Amino acid sequence: QLKVCIEEVSKRGNDGEGSNGRGRGPRYGPNANYTAKPLKLDFSRFNRKEDPTSWVCRAEQFFRFHATPAVEQVSTATFHLEDDAQWWFQVLMQETPNATWEEFKSGIYATYGLHQFLDYFRELTKLKQQGTIQAYQTQFNKLLAKVGYLPPDRQVSCFISRLSDTVRTEVQANCPTNLSTAISLTRLYEAKNQS
Repeated sequence: QLKVCIEEVSKRGNDGEGSNGRGRGPRYGPNANYTAKPLKLDFSRFNRKEDPTSWVCRAEQFFRFHATPAVEQVSTATFHLEDDAQWWFQVLMQETPNATWEEFKSGIYATYGLHQFLDYFRELTKLKQQGTIQAYQTQFNKLLAKVGYLPPDRQVSCFISRLSDTVRTEVQANCPTNLSTAISLTRLYEAKNQS
């Protein structure tokens, strides 16, 4: 069956038909007819109904993907503000006409975020596994994203310390050095305990 597939691909190449079937001429190398399709990434809108942390994270992903220069980040983001957020931005521009992305983020967090009311690190350290590892991991990651940078050993410590007793002991015994390893071990032991 593999031989048939190879022959079919070879035949298409010899007929001048590319891998996409559009007849773009003969091949000159393994990827000669491959053209990456332009990726359309949407820049989501912000209208204060969601936590600005997620919106800012998606905006920064957009900026990295498109290599948006720092001087264009604020103006790009502001095209995607709606309702009250647009009014807020107009006031920001009156106060700080050349606001940097960091100043913009600080302003949007202060105005629309819950940061001034919540201590996310405290929430993270109080989080306790009560259901599945998946549910705990999801909640942990949400809070960790809002806390900001924590060294890997602190991430592991926070994650493990609030696991159920049986799983926590087994995971600690393996001394994971990063969060991914701790999560993998946790899932492994959860599956073992369920079988």
